[in-house]
Amino acid sequence: MIVMWARTLILIAAVCYTVAVILSRKELKSFHAKLFLSGLLSDLVGTSLMYIMMLNEGIAWSIHSAVGVFALVFMGIHAFWAICASKYHGVWAELFHRWSVWALAVWLFTLFSGVYVGIISAH
Repeated sequence: MIVMWARTLILIAAVCYTVAVILSRKELKSFHAKLFLSGLLSDLVGTSLMYIMMLNEGIAWSIHSAVGVFALVFMGIHAFWAICASKYHGVWAELFHRWSVWALAVWLFTLFSGVYVGIISAH
């Protein structure tokens, strides 16, 4: 049951992050920052559930775990940056747009590596 909730929340995070990056390309608005925050919250809870499951099953840390923590912290910084950039525009917004796609790419890499690890461990 924990796995289902964790996967669902992480999928919601993927949708929130992706939609926020795509929609904010022209102009970053407070709605986009709220999408980033919603993604971060979903990601944080989903990742925490996965971590609890990992501890309960005695699964060791892996490259995916390390990159996952990095991606979660990166998206936290990115969500904070979105809030600042939506309020103060200028250089904040310009740099935000430049790095936004990279932040999403790192996060999606972690998502797909987790899917791969899940598939491999199921067999």
